[in-house]
Amino acid sequence: MDSIACNKVQPAVRKVKKKQVKGEMDRLRQAEKKRRRLEKALATSAAIRSELEQKKQKKKEEQQRLDEEGAAIAEAVALHVLLGEDSDDSCKILLNKEEVFNTWSCDGKY
Repeated sequence: MDSIACNKVQPAVRKVKKKQVKGEMDRLRQAEKKRRRLEKALATSAAIRSELEQKKQKKKEEQQRLDEEGAAIAEAVALHVLLGEDSDDSCKILLNKEEVFNTWSCDGKY
């Protein structure tokens, strides 16, 4: 009976080993798939972060440009006010040299 018991145990062990090998292969395949998914997710995340950084940089540059324009306008207005105090035409605001658009006029002419 001992030999019969040994014969029965050995085939069962062989099946378990085959299942273990198959299970190990499946586990490796799943691990590889998971690794690829994670790499893809990481690449997508990096692309999104890069895009957000570019938008942030553009917004910062635009704000800087607007600040510079605002400072130039404020300087022009201050200069106009200072020059206007010295001249007789202090109430005229001219947008260009051709006097195409004159919004305020002391003499009432448009």
